[in-house]
Amino acid sequence: MLIAHIFLSVFMAACSTAEKAVRHTDRQEARQWESQRLALSEKLGIHLDKDSNLKLAAAVVEWLGVPHRSGGQSTKGTDCSGFAGHIYRTVYGIEIPRSSPDIYNACIPVKKEKLKEGDFVFFKVGSRSINHVGIYLKDGKFAHASTSKGVMVSSLDEAYWTKYWFSGGRLKP
Repeated sequence: MLIAHIFLSVFMAACSTAEKAVRHTDRQEARQWESQRLALSEKLGIHLDKDSNLKLAAAVVEWLGVPHRSGGQSTKGTDCSGFAGHIYRTVYGIEIPRSSPDIYNACIPVKKEKLKEGDFVFFKVGSRSINHVGIYLKDGKFAHASTSKGVMVSSLDEAYWTKYWFSGGRLKP
């Protein structure tokens, strides 16, 4: 009986210790997540909340400032569809078409006010056909590879982007 009592006492103490360790790890992970959320929010100029896709935000931040290069698909230089393709492979594990018009054709149209994180935004910049694509983040902001400033975050409310807006898009299921 004494051995059973000792065993039970040790077992209960071990469970208590394990539970405390799990709670400590959970708190630590929560602090790390919060720290990452705040840092990414600041770098992107958007408010990321508990429902935000931090993997998407982190992938975009890694590419901020990468220069524009026609036909490029690397951190040495990228164009808009090369950037979009990299983000989709990295974040979602999905291969998308290589050109802006082909990406659009792989999507269902989405109105500006219905955009969700990860949706595409399409523009016709000085052209009759789609020639620019970005990835919607949130709060009216999108990430894209600008010909003048490289990978950056812009607002759909800017006069330039309002003028050339064509459509949002979400990949077809």
